[in-house]
Amino acid sequence: MSSSADFWHRLEGTFLYYYYRLVMATARFEVEGLDNLAQVQASGRPIIWGLWHGINMPYMLYAASHFPPESFSVVMVGDERGDILGQLAAWLGGEVIGIDMKGNPVESGRKLLNVIKRL
Repeated sequence: MSSSADFWHRLEGTFLYYYYRLVMATARFEVEGLDNLAQVQASGRPIIWGLWHGINMPYMLYAASHFPPESFSVVMVGDERGDILGQLAAWLGGEVIGIDMKGNPVESGRKLLNVIKRL
């Protein structure tokens, strides 16, 4: 990836962070099912969230507001979308693990297994 693309991905991720700050200062979130979440947290077991494309950023906003940022990792596609959200996660203190199933799926599988082992 070119340094120009890296720059734009960092810029877009930084923009998302400031957009997050604006949204969190002006919006109200309504979350259902928190009693189920409380039960899982009380059990002491790790929580694995399964999310589909467009929900990643809203989840990161929710997670950054309700959990210690260092306690969450987001596994997502290893392309420019992951680069941009990775920049947002860095601003929030979390971690994005890019999984590129086109380039080297074996390496990506190992990354995913390492995330699971850390749990």
